Amino acid sequence: MPPFLKKLFDHQFSAEEDTRKEKRLFPSFRAHSQQEPDSPSTRATRAYVRALNEFGLELFEQFRNGRTEAAAELAADEANLRHACNLARKFEWWDLIPGCIHGLGALFEGADRIAEWQDFFDEMMEECADPATQEALPGRDLYWRAVAEQGVYSADKRRRLHHAEKLQRLCLHWDREQASSYLEVAVETLEETQKAVLERYALSLYLMGGVVRRQGFPEPNIDEEAVDLQERLGDKETASQWAFELGLEYTDNASLRNLAQAERWLQRSLELKKEEDRSGKWACCAELGRISWERFGEARKANRAQMELLRFLNDARQYYLRALENDPPDDWAHLAAHNRKLGHICFSLGDLGRALPYYRESVRYYEREGNTEQAAQIQFTLALSLREANRMAEARKFAQDACANFKKVPDCDPEMLKRAERSLELVEQKIGETRQARLDQY
Repeated sequence: MPPFLKKLFDHQFSAEEDTRKEKRLFPSFRAHSQQEPDSPSTRATRAYVRALNEFGLELFEQFRNGRTEAAAELAADEANLRHACNLARKFEWWDLIPGCIHGLGALFEGADRIAEWQDFFDEMMEECADPATQEALPGRDLYWRAVAEQGVYSADKRRRLHHAEKLQRLCLHWDREQASSYLEVAVETLEETQKAVLERYALSLYLMGGVVRRQGFPEPNIDEEAVDLQERLGDKETASQWAFELGLEYTDNASLRNLAQAERWLQRSLELKKEEDRSGKWACCAELGRISWERFGEARKANRAQMELLRFLNDARQYYLRALENDPPDDWAHLAAHNRKLGHICFSLGDLGRALPYYRESVRYYEREGNTEQAAQIQFTLALSLREANRMAEARKFAQDACANFKKVPDCDPEMLKRAERSLELVEQKIGETRQARLDQY
């Protein structure tokens, strides 16, 4: 049985049920649809459209939350979604069309049917928008809002960012108008539908910020308002996730790179994490450690004062230690990476002895994970450093282990294996020379 039919069979034909899903996505619901006729066949048609609308909306939300399988489930009912969409347009049931539109949009996006997606958007936009302004036609704002949002996703996917920005600004203006009367009201006094209006506005702000950031022209006030509003609404988990994503963008996006901003957003994300959210905490701490480490690198290149360099290194060390505290015991990849970073930091502080235990732990976790190449890289580097420090016995052991691990790597770079073997030869040679010198003394 198609999933949407289960909804149809379970439906209660009341006005409240009729609009429940639409109010969640478009909480400013107004009764744009015509009075439901008494005809049994029309009521059955309306129930069918309503069930598809709910089905499309539910799977669209799942798709947006990362469940990619939802697109395939929507594809199985593509014909039904299209038919329901056309029926809603025929009868002008504008309150029952948003879920169908979003469901089809997720389907097109998931299947990478970009040209169809654009044709679909163009056809719908002609019917619900003023051709001069692209704003909603009277009485069709719910229909328009769903189509415009799909237009943003479609334009963004095709990298037509200027067009995506134009549409998202229209969406944001519409959402702000719906939310304006609730923005200054205490959240605890709001009804659920009123809170949903503000949630929709917060998401619209965040999406707007994303569109302009992808063009390299961030609008920090928009990002700030989005996160502040989401936190005010009590959804600290989403607010923390948005702040985390902003931190990553200011770190990794070359056109936006601003490590001070990145650190501020990641600190905000960490503060919003629940006490029990250990994975969220280690992710924030690891990124904050990475930022401090990169700031150290930039400061060293700029020949900054020694005290500043030490501050960045110590900050990085503290963050990575906190990340280790929150790492799951079976997450060998991150345990390996975080121990390796701590080894690098201690080595940069000039303390090889303190660095070695972290490097050894990193090697152990890489080997557990089956990543012998990374383990070999660490062992090879340590062999070189210990040889320079004249700690030959330890250098020989690491060089031997590096050679053994490189040989286990499929398609190992022969040059790396050759360098590791040469390193071992030099260590053995130095040990032999030292032994001979001692014998000569006698």
